Amino acid sequence: MKPVTKKETALVDSEIFDHDEANVREPMIFLLYGKPGAGKTTAAQSASQYWPDEFPAKKPVMLRDTMQISWDPAGRVGVRAGNVRCAYNVNAVSLMAQRRKSASDNAVEQKDILDIMSRVTDEVQRIVAIDDNVTMVIDDTITFLNAYLNAHWSHPDRIPLNRDQDEDTQAMFGKILRWHTIYLTSRLLLPADVVSWFLFHGKSLQESVEIKNKKERKHQQMVRMTNDVTALPSITGGALDLYTGAASVEFAMIPTQPPVGSKAKSERRCYTEPHEGYRAKNRLPEGILSTYELPPLKNTIAKIAKACGWV
Repeated sequence: MKPVTKKETALVDSEIFDHDEANVREPMIFLLYGKPGAGKTTAAQSASQYWPDEFPAKKPVMLRDTMQISWDPAGRVGVRAGNVRCAYNVNAVSLMAQRRKSASDNAVEQKDILDIMSRVTDEVQRIVAIDDNVTMVIDDTITFLNAYLNAHWSHPDRIPLNRDQDEDTQAMFGKILRWHTIYLTSRLLLPADVVSWFLFHGKSLQESVEIKNKKERKHQQMVRMTNDVTALPSITGGALDLYTGAASVEFAMIPTQPPVGSKAKSERRCYTEPHEGYRAKNRLPEGILSTYELPPLKNTIAKIAKACGWV
């Protein structure tokens, strides 16, 4: 075998490592979470440049720059009722219903979610490559994807049972974390001008006396003892750290509730700071975003892109 010279090594390294910060641009990744029905899907889609001036729209509107991946069976109901459609929709729930013939139903269930995740990532990369209009991809919701992964890896055929239940749990969490890593990495490989939204069902702090599950009650007590008001979204183990580590902004979707008898209208606020027990982190320079942003978010995203030199 011919030895590799220093000159050839330098050429290879230059293709991998870019030491010029001016040429390095982080992808725009945003997390959005809140209670089911808070308006997460609508808010994320409102970041589209084709979002109508009025919602519900009087005429059908196509968001030509948006691709949505629906892991949540009910995620698109509210937006579709508003006369708005995404240019591309991947209905992952329907994909899971298309079961292949097999002698063992359990085997089919256990394989489907991993196959579908691979199919979804391939489809996203394919659409982005062939359609230059697509500059935004929405995952609705990662909480449901996480639930499917939990159901997959909690099956006894996947994780060998040990006498130590904690070891089984750690093994299961490790598998789930790995697949979250694979999924997120596929999104990071998209062109830098593609905005990614990951939606989560948030878990607000609850009164300990109302929680029957001992483990969850202990967690809530620990949160209060440490004065940690950043309650985590509902997702397994350390997988959330992967998404927060890649995100520029976490938005907490919290609708306001006007006083009884008041004529004031409710607002669907997207907080960029911890609020009412929900966590939200803003890694952008101070002054770009307010304490909360109101949908539609297309002007918010344009403001972020301009301030960070992404346009």
